Amino acid sequence: MSETASSAIDKAVADTAAQQQQLSEANENSDKAVLLTEFERALNEHLEAILLKARQDIELLQDAANQQKMTAFKEVQARAHQQQVDQITENRNGIRIQPHIPHQSLNAQLLRMLLVQVVSFVALTMPFSAWGVYTGVSLNWSKSQWRRDLEALLSVCFTFLVYVNNGLSCIVYALTARLFRQELRALFNCRWRRFLRHQQHGNIFLLSQRVAPVPARKMQSKQINNYP
Repeated sequence: MSETASSAIDKAVADTAAQQQQLSEANENSDKAVLLTEFERALNEHLEAILLKARQDIELLQDAANQQKMTAFKEVQARAHQQQVDQITENRNGIRIQPHIPHQSLNAQLLRMLLVQVVSFVALTMPFSAWGVYTGVSLNWSKSQWRRDLEALLSVCFTFLVYVNNGLSCIVYALTARLFRQELRALFNCRWRRFLRHQQHGNIFLLSQRVAPVPARKMQSKQINNYP
């Protein structure tokens, strides 16, 4: 009995020691896991701080670059505007002559002309381009006589649209720009002859972005003769 009791006690002691060892190992593993979690969290926070700082620096650099671009663009625009004003504005016989047509109106007319020209070009040349692709794809197809006749008719029509596009520029400009119509009238009315005839008498003409200048006012012959 005593031997059985002692063996049971030894077994219990051994089991207790094993459990304590397992418990200590589990505690060590849990401590390591906690330390690893804290390290990962600190590392993530540090990386987020670095990324935030880099993003802020990039935004500051972009803002500075945009400001420099805007400043340079404004300077170039102001310089170009001043050069345009200097080219258009002149002094003749001591009287300043200003442009007859505002630049905004001219820009709007030019923009309208270009938009209509681009739209008409795309609308009139796109069928011919698509027809060229279709012709290349269907070159080796077997076709009936009716289909060949239809394709020949469509080819003629699309080619005619291309020729129409080539001759449509003048009509588009005349329909979309008032300045272009005025210049056509000036040419048909022989404005240049009247301009040369009046220029011989010392007239002052209003300078504008026109082909034929329009007379603004007449100077007396005495003032012209007395002008140094």
